[in-house]
Amino acid sequence: MYLALFLYGLLIEPDSSANLVPLNTADNWLHLGLSAGMIALGAVLSRRPRPRRANTAALVPGRNAGGAVAPLHPSGGASAQP
Repeated sequence: MYLALFLYGLLIEPDSSANLVPLNTADNWLHLGLSAGMIALGAVLSRRPRPRRANTAALVPGRNAGGAVAPLHPSGGASAQP
């Protein structure tokens, strides 16, 4: 968007009736700087590889490696307290 405003400011004369958005030379430089900064940030920040996470379900107590809830007792059922 800022690059489009910069180009618009270059092509349209500041005093013409086609200048619907009141832009001047300072605005043109501002829009050029903002667009260059945003493009640079987008290029730098999007090129980072995402870290791979380990299977954390295996590390959670009470869950098995597949993420399902593990039984409470080796017999497969909950113990009944008298």
